[in-house]
Amino acid sequence: EGSVRVAALMALDKIGDYATASAITDTLRDQEETVRGQALRTLNSLQDKKAAEIAREQARQEELRRQAEDAARKR
Repeated sequence: EGSVRVAALMALDKIGDYATASAITDTLRDQEETVRGQALRTLNSLQDKKAAEIAREQARQEELRRQAEDAARKR
């Protein structure tokens, strides 16, 4: 049933685990357009969440680097 697959895709989006992206990609070939559309929306959402996670980690690493440089200057 297409509605069940759509609901599953929505749940995966809500969970937000990018590791599910490869499995979701398979649903892009689903026979139902609503499922394919939800698969695209879910993949886009997961990609946005992953990009935000990467940006947060980069900012954290940059802050740690600055702190290390400041500590080294104070020695």
